[in-house]
Amino acid sequence: MKRSILLLSLSLCIRQTPAAENWFLPYQPDDHTIALFHLDGDDEKQRSAAKPDISIVFKKEAAHEAGRFGKGAGLNGRGAMLLLTKHDALLLKNDQEFTVELWCKPATNGDAGLISIGTRFYLHIMPARRTATFGYRAASFPIRFFSMSNIPIRRNQWNHVALTHDKNRVARLYVNGNLVGETSHKNEGDYAKGGSGSFGAHDGWSKFFTGWIDEIRISNCIREFRPLLTQKNYLPGEQLQLALDVKSLPAEVQSAKVVVRAGRKRLFEKTIPRAQLGQPITDASILPEQKGAVDVTFLNADGTSLATVSEGVAFAGKAMEAVKARVAALKKTIEATKDTPEVGQRHAGLALFVKRIKELIGRRALVSLDWHLKAAERIANALGTGETAYRAALRKVCRSMKSDRDIRV
Repeated sequence: MKRSILLLSLSLCIRQTPAAENWFLPYQPDDHTIALFHLDGDDEKQRSAAKPDISIVFKKEAAHEAGRFGKGAGLNGRGAMLLLTKHDALLLKNDQEFTVELWCKPATNGDAGLISIGTRFYLHIMPARRTATFGYRAASFPIRFFSMSNIPIRRNQWNHVALTHDKNRVARLYVNGNLVGETSHKNEGDYAKGGSGSFGAHDGWSKFFTGWIDEIRISNCIREFRPLLTQKNYLPGEQLQLALDVKSLPAEVQSAKVVVRAGRKRLFEKTIPRAQLGQPITDASILPEQKGAVDVTFLNADGTSLATVSEGVAFAGKAMEAVKARVAALKKTIEATKDTPEVGQRHAGLALFVKRIKELIGRRALVSLDWHLKAAERIANALGTGETAYRAALRKVCRSMKSDRDIRV
């Protein structure tokens, strides 16, 4: 009996585990879709493909131009935007689960309002500074803004941007399937008015976006996202592989053409049938050590392209070996200075850096690793040369002296 209950529980857990979204393909509405706009028509006002009666309006010279999939909206940064008609479904609450996503191609690096929903939730981006700002409007009207850094939304490239919000008021930002930012807000109630929304402007009146927008979807649940590849930096012995659940792919996808390149030079090319898309493709050692890319073109039964996605990738074997050697040197400094009381604070700081570096090694975050290693090596150099101990001793002497002068060491 217990075994039957256990098997039933496991079965329920498996069924309830949400599949990752196929963010790299056009969407179809489902039971959780509040609004879905493909923006393919020529009308100034276009109705959502989902059940709620919500439309989107091309305002103030918003143009019908080439989008990510078919047509999209071209916005000039001088007042052009996409405006949603009012609907109660857009009055998202501060403890409600929702996801807002779109494709955007910024033409400038300036600060821009990308998403405004229900006069309650906001997302601003600034590609030049690699930052984004999440906003929540309290019931008393002021907006609480929360900044996120290292957001890789690139100018003149199509970026899939998804903002999720859960019942615990945690907001997460995904770019091209990668979790790149996370923040949270307090419960300050829900602003009573609103119910509309805009894309490409803050509340439809400021911070106008310059560029292109396509494939907008709003959902009353938390969508799951993940990168197209199983790794960004592969190690020796690993296989290049797409992070796909073949069963969740639309029926139109019958195969995919995979191209590995270094710049414009093609290193590998293969067309893979649908049934094998979730399997290893080739040994990762063929990848370049820097600035490689994998282009994946999804094809229908007659070979017509449905979508093409490019992901940066590298073979990080040598880079990770170099990282491990640098970490070993830091550990030697920690061991050599552990019994020197004068260097306690810096010694502890170096140990914390090494702990953080180990976490980054697990994530293979090479850019962050290099920054943390350089910072840790500066501390280690000060410890190893005796500079830290010298300064500590000098401070002790200076503090013991009676002087009316301000002595700083």
